[in-house]
Amino acid sequence: MKALENSKNLRLEAHDLIYKNGLNDVLSTFGDVFYTGCYYLDVMAWPDLDIEIVLNSESIDLDLFFELGKALAKLPNVASMKFDNSITFRTLETLPMGYY
Repeated sequence: MKALENSKNLRLEAHDLIYKNGLNDVLSTFGDVFYTGCYYLDVMAWPDLDIEIVLNSESIDLDLFFELGKALAKLPNVASMKFDNSITFRTLETLPMGYY
């Protein structure tokens, strides 16, 4: 039962991050937000949150990506962020080309 309790606690933490700490508010200004993966399935085993955004714009450019990053950096408790340009530099062939 410890795994189920852990999953419940992780999901509650994720829920607070999304809805109480403003993550959903920031993301939804850029498009339609969908929380997928273990959070959606309610089977969280570690603090990992999968998110997909259908953009309001036709495409994302570097300026828009960093506008989103800036808004996320201003959220409470953000300690660090990492950027990967998988359009110019293909670091992981399993991921679609894009900014991460």
